[in-house]
Amino acid sequence: SALREDDAWPSLVVDPCSSHVMRSLLLALGGYAPDTQGKGKAAARAGLLPERRFDVPVEVAECRRASAAALVMLLRKDETLCLSAHASPVV
Repeated sequence: SALREDDAWPSLVVDPCSSHVMRSLLLALGGYAPDTQGKGKAAARAGLLPERRFDVPVEVAECRRASAAALVMLLRKDETLCLSAHASPVV
């Protein structure tokens, strides 16, 4: 992907303006849907996955795997990402 080739994943994961978007993207690629009654924010803050999950097409699952692989590569390069206030919820 272009994000991997340009080495843009780190900037998206640690940036306070984009890290929540990355987390939401990964959850959506996993088939998770937030609770529409407002409980989703509290669960997300607690680090919990949404309760509702749907099957996703094979192509979406492959995109999720590729995204997760990119994050694993980031961690191999810099394990301090786990300590970042913005990156740790994504990781």
